[in-house]
Amino acid sequence: MNPHFRSEPRPAVRTRSSPALLLLFLTSTLLLFAVFLTADSPYFDMSPGPLRTIPVALADPGTGELGEPQHQHNWRFTTIVTRQLTWGEVLTDQLLPTETGEVVRAAPLTDDEVRTGLADQMAVSNERATTIANFLVPTPQVEVRITSAVGNSAGLMATLAALDAKDDHALHGGRLIAGTGAIDSSGAVLPVLSVGVKMGAAAAEGADLFFAPPDTTTTTRVGAMEVVEVASVEEALAFLCADTPHTAACTP
Repeated sequence: MNPHFRSEPRPAVRTRSSPALLLLFLTSTLLLFAVFLTADSPYFDMSPGPLRTIPVALADPGTGELGEPQHQHNWRFTTIVTRQLTWGEVLTDQLLPTETGEVVRAAPLTDDEVRTGLADQMAVSNERATTIANFLVPTPQVEVRITSAVGNSAGLMATLAALDAKDDHALHGGRLIAGTGAIDSSGAVLPVLSVGVKMGAAAAEGADLFFAPPDTTTTTRVGAMEVVEVASVEEALAFLCADTPHTAACTP
């Protein structure tokens, strides 16, 4: 051994203990999970909104000019209130599903894009309801004027309300009639979202009759409210005309 060589002691290396590392890992994981739970998901809760009346402008028989729109109080379309869910709410809904609403995955659109799309659909729906009502009963002319951005699901009910307005409100037969369903240019009723949720809301507000698109429900009654699936405006009219056969919309 070299007498001139002196061995220096190595400095001690301090390391974190295993419990400390585990605690750090768990804390970081919980923080990240908490951030994830509060982040917006691509899912929306769709809960029942209020029933809405349908504004229809009726033409003056003499001048043909459209008057101010009048709300058809016996005809209601159903609405849905949407709210974007956090991931925490989505997971909770999977574990504890609610009975009052539905959770749907939506396209990745901004709020402005959604509002613009609904407004465009509503404008087309108004035009179709007006055209079909004026074709089925040519005089007096009417115009549907739903102004809120509610999409196209009011098309069926708007058409029926417009037809009723032409005949001094004889078509509804004293009933409060609600429903949902988009329509195409031929009057065929198209499917819409959340029919079950809408039926429940209509029944809760005292509707006597609810029209639904075809193949969207197996229910024929919700409480005292009758539920009828219809494939077209003409089919809905045929059902109504069984009770009001002498109204303008029911007379060939």
